[in-house]
Amino acid sequence: MNSSEERRGIYRRRGGWSACRRKSFPAERNYQQACEGNPRGFARNSLQPRPPTQYLPLNSEPERTTAPAGGETTGSASHRNQAVCLWGIALQLKSNFATLPRLSPIDFIDAITAFCYSDMTTPKRQSTGIARLDEALGGGLIPGTLTVVMGATGIGKTQLGVSFCHAGIQQEGESGIIFDMTTRGDSQNQPEYAERMFGWKIRVRELVDRIDPAIVWDAAQIRSDYLHVFHRGGRRVTIGDMQPEQWQEFKADLMRRLDQTIAFFYGNFVHGVRRIVIDGVEPTDKDSDSFQFHLFDYIYHQILRKEHDWLARDLFRVHFRSQQENVTRHAYDHTDIAGLLLYTSHEVMIDDLISRPIQSGDVLSNANTVILMGKTREGNKIGRALYVAKHRGSACEDTILPYQITEAGINFLDE
Repeated sequence: MNSSEERRGIYRRRGGWSACRRKSFPAERNYQQACEGNPRGFARNSLQPRPPTQYLPLNSEPERTTAPAGGETTGSASHRNQAVCLWGIALQLKSNFATLPRLSPIDFIDAITAFCYSDMTTPKRQSTGIARLDEALGGGLIPGTLTVVMGATGIGKTQLGVSFCHAGIQQEGESGIIFDMTTRGDSQNQPEYAERMFGWKIRVRELVDRIDPAIVWDAAQIRSDYLHVFHRGGRRVTIGDMQPEQWQEFKADLMRRLDQTIAFFYGNFVHGVRRIVIDGVEPTDKDSDSFQFHLFDYIYHQILRKEHDWLARDLFRVHFRSQQENVTRHAYDHTDIAGLLLYTSHEVMIDDLISRPIQSGDVLSNANTVILMGKTREGNKIGRALYVAKHRGSACEDTILPYQITEAGINFLDE
């Protein structure tokens, strides 16, 4: 029996509101305890509300401050006080429900209780750098989550990724970083796009034979915007296409570069970077067969979603204790970092992308947000369109948005 049914039963069997009061549900106990603490809006040890001029209006924006040692912000405390006030109002109205003929007393209390325990804070958003896309996403992307942008080659994914990185300059004071996983063919041309779209000169980090991890504390040495970890040598992208010896050689080569990969990410994070783009992931019949996805899985779970001090341990290893003071001084919150994965698909048309089934091990199943970019056809004309297929924790437009690619990047045609 759920709580709503249980309360209805108590209400009917034991004489109505007095039985519910004696049951002392959690929200009511919170209200009574808060009254003893004299919260805003109610007099001490009294159910009578204070005059309206003496408490914070429920539709006002509470002040937000840095979280104290207890972990609760002033804003969340204000919201809790407001919820407690609503519970008190519900108790005061219990004898006047004739004014609410369409809502039973128990249903009203259930609604108030749900409100008291709901998350009343609006999540922060990170802009994509494209106002119309931010609007379609209900304000932008949610920090601490993964967004997958999927579409055929040449559809505009890299332009979107560059725009997202550049938007970090205005929003966080630091541009985002690009990790290029291309293993064959031409570069994704991120530096060229950045220069043409924003006049932004991307700082490219070059691979070296050995790296001193301590350079991560020096922004002049470590702060960069782009790293390409593979050589573009026509190498295949699936494990099954390689001989066992080739696969072992590839893994050994990758491990030699892993320290530089960790230093690239950690060194940028400690200097204020809060957004990353992973580009160059090529299509395969099954994601779990792609060694690019093996590397992406490692980066996402063992770098992006790892506490800062544990990532520092992976970087410094036996020298961690000697660097612990610096690690503490440069602490960051990994839940503020948003990841954008640009994934090339076999499908070209937007309709085929929308109807594409999710397969076993598909990265789309674990992503918080999925943006599809594909081509459209109307008569003898080919166009481009974008669709937000998934956006957990936020409202989003359920509309296919046509766009075109210009020298300045992506331009939506309905703006």
